[in-house]
Amino acid sequence: MSKLQIKSRIENLRKKMAEHKLDAYYVPRADEFQNEYVPPCNNRLLQMTNFSGSAGTGIIAKTIAAFFTDGRYTLQAHDEVPKDSFEIYSISPDQDPSPTLQPAEWIETKLDDGARVGFDPWTITPAGYDRLHQAVAAKGGELVAINGNLVDAVWEKRPAKPQEKIAVHDMKYAGEDHQDKIKRMSAKLKKDKCCALVMTFPEEIAWLLNVRGADVAFNPLPLCYGILYNTGEVDLFVDPAKVTDELKAHLGDNVAIRNFDDFEKALHDLRGDVNKVWVDPATSPYAVKSILTHDHLTLHEERSPIQMAKAVKNKVEQQGTINAHTRDGVALTRYLYRLSQQSYAANNSEISASDELQKLREENELFKDLSFDTISGAGPAGAIIHYRSTPESDKPLISGPLYLCDSGGQYLDGTTDVTRTVAVDTPSPEMIENFTRVLKGHIQVAMSVFPKGTTGKPLDEKARAALKEVGLDYAHGTGHGVGSYLCVHEGPCGIHSRSEVALKPGMILSNEPGYYKNGEYGIRIENLVLVVDTGKKDSDGKPLYGFQDLTMAPIDRNCIDPALLTQDEKEWLDNYHAKVYQDLKPHLEKVEPKAVKWLEDVTRPIDPPAKKPSAPKLGKPPKR
Repeated sequence: MSKLQIKSRIENLRKKMAEHKLDAYYVPRADEFQNEYVPPCNNRLLQMTNFSGSAGTGIIAKTIAAFFTDGRYTLQAHDEVPKDSFEIYSISPDQDPSPTLQPAEWIETKLDDGARVGFDPWTITPAGYDRLHQAVAAKGGELVAINGNLVDAVWEKRPAKPQEKIAVHDMKYAGEDHQDKIKRMSAKLKKDKCCALVMTFPEEIAWLLNVRGADVAFNPLPLCYGILYNTGEVDLFVDPAKVTDELKAHLGDNVAIRNFDDFEKALHDLRGDVNKVWVDPATSPYAVKSILTHDHLTLHEERSPIQMAKAVKNKVEQQGTINAHTRDGVALTRYLYRLSQQSYAANNSEISASDELQKLREENELFKDLSFDTISGAGPAGAIIHYRSTPESDKPLISGPLYLCDSGGQYLDGTTDVTRTVAVDTPSPEMIENFTRVLKGHIQVAMSVFPKGTTGKPLDEKARAALKEVGLDYAHGTGHGVGSYLCVHEGPCGIHSRSEVALKPGMILSNEPGYYKNGEYGIRIENLVLVVDTGKKDSDGKPLYGFQDLTMAPIDRNCIDPALLTQDEKEWLDNYHAKVYQDLKPHLEKVEPKAVKWLEDVTRPIDPPAKKPSAPKLGKPPKR
């Protein structure tokens, strides 16, 4: 969209602000469901700023406006958000060209004393409200909840709300009956003396009831709300157009299907109960807390118990994810084989290559969708952490020696997410060294053995150590949780500096250190891993846990300097590559026999060093 369109929308919004006597209006990326992805009708930040990423915030004041995002999207923000309308900031440190500033700091430094700041109470969490309120209060101002989103009020031709049918997630993939899950979670409510759990995070409802949807891109979610009672009953609030006879039969008599618009009334109906109501302050709308506290109910504010239950995959989910990764690995390895061919990179672009990878995934059994928009970054585009190629930005794969591809699939039995960085021309010594340092960090995480109770924080430090030895780092976490045919980015576990959740067997996480040199190249190596019990104990008697690699795809030897690897790291790489070859060979023989010999070559032991194949010689790119 044009800069003039953005300016016009901002002016229309300011007129609405004036009607409510507001000095500023807060526009988060999140909608009332707090998902990573939002349906087109709820992408208010895109509507007001032109920013298409999944993490950002806008604040529009009377004469100025600001946009904030994190290190993953800093460069993208400068490409998309009009600088003549917005000051652009990064909430992550050291992200040139963006100054580092938090939204709260901007409010405290840019707004006048006594400013009235408006917000939609359904699009901000209680935790987010507290941060915003503190900043506004510091200016002697007032944080004003506005009924009805002001962006919606000025949005011409707003898309319709999604009405995709809700599907039943079969027991052969879920591994636990939804009635058993309801019993487990309602027992937890009774134990904590809560009468009900308010569920506004669709992935929790999808997991609890063994259902899936198609209301947002990439994540198989039905947009809905729910209330779980300690009696084992559930109210599901959903658009009636999404309900099928199969869904009704599946849910059973203890799950009442109610109209989505009845949700607020149901919250008010909770009044007078002697027990507490459980509300997750990190995922529920502030409006829910406001309604319940206005009705003088006692709240139990804690992470939803469903979050941890969902994060620990059962045996069926674990095996399904292993199976999904094998099929996914076949598709990705076929793609990497084609990339190795002399003419492929010279005759393909970021988009044509990622389209081919998607087609290879679509051939797989149980494939439903991509798990996110493929990041296909050639040369300098690889330095944009969450890059998305468009017809306008599409570049030949030979735009630089390194090509970064971060991709994944949604299968009925599991979710995948994998990044490989490959040489499409001869990499420089600097690229090889930095790739190897990223690889060292990846291997150190993969080899980790840690006692029960360990969070992802010390693992994040391991991942960065080899880069930090030479003054380098990366501006994203090392790992995130992953769902089972659910969200590719799933809480509450993770591998990053803020990790507070202890890792448990059955959790699935990513292991993805990287390095990004702005304007030149990017490197990331990502596998998904399963937390497993090693069967051993430490000196204090605590069980020792480790990781099992799930992702099956070779790592480009053309980018590795074996001299920088320790013997243990070489052994890990050799063992990993041996398993990749062993697991994928029988499948490749059926679908792409020519790739088998190539896979055997690229997965051979790295030490003692054999003659290293040179990067393919590439012809001139075709005329366009």
